[in-house]
Formats: sequence, structure tokens, C-alpha cells
Amino acid sequence: MTEKIKIHPLLQRPLYLYALPAELLDTLVLKNDSQIEVPDAARAQEDDAVVSDATGCITCKVFTFAAVSEQREHMRSDFHRFNLKRKLAGQEVVSATEFEKMLDGTMQRTEFVDRQI
Repeated sequence: MTEKIKIHPLLQRPLYLYALPAELLDTLVLKNDSQIEVPDAARAQEDDAVVSDATGCITCKVFTFAAVSEQREHMRSDFHRFNLKRKLAGQEVVSATEFEKMLDGTMQRTEFVDRQI
């Protein structure tokens, strides 16, 4: 009475979105003909051109960015990551000029230690 359920060969291994077999992709169809809005490159450039006073970085005390791309660049910067780690450790964040001095080695060790306390 125990019947074995036969599993389709496609389902015997994990399916990943970017590695779907061609035989499965050939069977896909759209459910309806509704218009799908896809943002184009012009819209992406338009978003970067918009100046917004609402964007900034509270952690690094940078209050505005000229464009969204500038904000994204800041969020990926070593300066921002360094300040995030300091903030999480309960230390005071450093300004951009102090960070540059630290990288150049021109900030004295005593100045840096004083900032940590």
C-alpha cells in the first residue's frame, strides 16, 4: 500500500533563479498583458540630478548631498565605515579632515587618544 511518489526530474535538485533549465524557461508565459513599467537610464539620471535636503548622514554629520549618487558613494566610503564602527563602540565620530589627517599620519598619537576618551 505504500506508493512512492515520483518527483519530476527538475525538482530533484535545487532550482536557482539564475540557473533555471532551458526546458523550464521555454514554458514561462506572462499571465496578463498589463503594461509593465521598467525604469530606463534617463529616469536613473534624473534621480541623480535631483537635489534633496532630506538626504544626509547623521553618523558622519554630513547634512546634505548634492545627488543621490553622492550619498551612495559616501555610504560605501572608508570614512563612513570608520565612523560607524566608532559609533557602535561608543566613541566620538571624527570629521572628514581629522580622518584625512589620520590616513596621512599627520595627526599626532596623543590627539587620536584624546579623541577616543
